[in-house]
Amino acid sequence: MSRRERIREHLQSALSPLHLEVTDESYRHRVPAESESHFKVVVVSDRFAEQTLVTRQRWVNKALQGEFESGLHALALSTWTPEEWFEKGGVSPDSPHAWAAPSPAKQGPETTRGAGDAGNAPLPAHLTAKAQRAG
Repeated sequence: MSRRERIREHLQSALSPLHLEVTDESYRHRVPAESESHFKVVVVSDRFAEQTLVTRQRWVNKALQGEFESGLHALALSTWTPEEWFEKGGVSPDSPHAWAAPSPAKQGPETTRGAGDAGNAPLPAHLTAKAQRAG
């Protein structure tokens, strides 16, 4: 069973969502092929009613604790009540860009390393400064 299928299973069991999307976005990061390490998850559940964003995300992280212990590295989470989902038009948000640190040989704001549509974009200022200090 793939990690994507296990994530779906864990979240179905823990949150009984009305809508659930689990997308493997590992290909957008500098990881080995088929690493199943980076996922986008959209969960719409009545159980999120009157809960803070932090509480909702803690519930998801707790449900996926075993996956984090076995190689899951990152989640881009959207945790909504059915009302919030419909207010947003029932559309999933785009994932954030996958920024990767520049290689030591190519440091500077004009250089990025990564996959997907972020590959030719400049690094954000806070990452550029951090990369230059590290060099």
